Amino acid sequence: MHLSEIRDWWLPQAKSLGVGQSVRVAHPGDVGSRPSVVLRNTSSGYSAWCFRRNAGDWVTKEHALPSQEAEPDTSEVPPDLECIYACKHVTELVGKFLVQSGVTPEMFPKGSLQWSRGAQRLCITVNGITLGRDIWGTSSMKWVDYTQNSKLVWSVGGADTVVLVEDVLSAHKVHHVTGLGSLAVLGTQLRDAHLNYLYDTKRVVVMPDGDAAGRKAMRSWGRDLRGIGKTPEYVEVPKGKDPKNLTYKELRDMLWTYS
Repeated sequence: MHLSEIRDWWLPQAKSLGVGQSVRVAHPGDVGSRPSVVLRNTSSGYSAWCFRRNAGDWVTKEHALPSQEAEPDTSEVPPDLECIYACKHVTELVGKFLVQSGVTPEMFPKGSLQWSRGAQRLCITVNGITLGRDIWGTSSMKWVDYTQNSKLVWSVGGADTVVLVEDVLSAHKVHHVTGLGSLAVLGTQLRDAHLNYLYDTKRVVVMPDGDAAGRKAMRSWGRDLRGIGKTPEYVEVPKGKDPKNLTYKELRDMLWTYS
């Protein structure tokens, strides 16, 4: 069956569901087999995912109503995690998302990248923290913290010189490109765990995103660091960019004096 024929088959069924509902149905090409296709009606669109074929489809709603969809369950790590390299389709899907975000799978520790089919999220685990990233752009929550342990920090590399960034992808790119240690704040507010980690660090470089929130974070991070006796150094990211969006050359040029 062609894509248009498949869509004509599943889309009316998905539209018949209530917002937030899902149903498992049998693929028309699987006579006598157990249902393997999950149809969903979300606030922003309709989706179909076939577990037997590791393939799916998505149709965006043209006139989406204000979302009343329940937020993702953050009570525990999804039980269906699998290595992104276990399935060619997932490997290509995640690889494309990461490259478009400015990073590559090789920048992350072996085994740290996993996929949850149930949650439809890329899950990254480092230092006991597991975060889930919506790669479809359909959730109100880009990142979900499944660990929720305020005593843990997302650090990469050594602690002699540490570059503070806002997000996980930026942290791994900074370390991969420059060899410097990096710390993902996971937002714009430093916690006690971050300050404890940085207490014995010789050099701290503040490098938040190049937007209004990032400029505000630069000031507040500097104030908090001075409060533990540090003299932070500052690197300003170009307006509208994150560290992960910078080229290798741009990162090296901006951070070479700290290497």
